[in-house]
Amino acid sequence: MEALGINQGLLVAQIINFIIILFVLSRWVFPPVMRMLEQRRQRIQDSLAEAERVRKEAASERAQYQQQLAEERQRTASELARAAQQGQQVREEIIGAAERERETLLATARREADGIREQAVADARRQIVDLAILAAQRVVGGSMDEARQRQLVNEFLSRELEMRRAGE
Repeated sequence: MEALGINQGLLVAQIINFIIILFVLSRWVFPPVMRMLEQRRQRIQDSLAEAERVRKEAASERAQYQQQLAEERQRTASELARAAQQGQQVREEIIGAAERERETLLATARREADGIREQAVADARRQIVDLAILAAQRVVGGSMDEARQRQLVNEFLSRELEMRRAGE
């Protein structure tokens, strides 16, 4: 082998050194390195599993948030609809109360106007009676007593008033 440039003693020494180094490495170096690599692989796998769990949890939280948001929107919409309905009811109540008050005021005003008109008619009637009595006394010369004159004038005015009302 020397013709090939290989020194046998050196070759045997290198083979023995290689076997010793391989034995030392396999006995004391490879197991801790393999454990370290296995631990690293396990940590990576755990991290990936944790990341997947967090992703699923985030997706679940997001879905729950979306559901709560939809429920809140629906609740808000129903509250707005209820508030609008209550506002409409209050509006109708206010309008109804205003209508009733208006009717009451109109009835009161009509009664007052009727009372004032009747008072004015009564006052005018008294004045007409007084004037008719004065005129009758001047024409007749006072031969009829005042009570009889008032009665005659009142009867005349009542008939006239009835005829006018019947004509309306």
